[in-house]
Amino acid sequence: MADYIATHWAPGRSGAPKTRQNQERRARLHIVPHLGQVPLTNITATDLRAYTAKLEATVASVDSRRGILSELSSILEAAVDDKRLARNPMRSKSVRWTKAS
Repeated sequence: MADYIATHWAPGRSGAPKTRQNQERRARLHIVPHLGQVPLTNITATDLRAYTAKLEATVASVDSRRGILSELSSILEAAVDDKRLARNPMRSKSVRWTKAS
């Protein structure tokens, strides 16, 4: 059975309630609609380059885009920790994060 971002991101999250709400909102509004149906093991640097381009076209705030990408990277890093992924594709050299404002 494949693991998906839509089902993998939330379990075991800790932190202040407002932090968890922001994490949930980023995932629900910006990550799951675009990558939620792709099995974790199928997410490639190509997918992430296309996703970052889409974010740049649809999310005006640089800080918001960076927060969304950070949340996605955290989700994928948790999948690495859980041995569902061999490595975090967000760390690929070709995946460029939005420059800080």
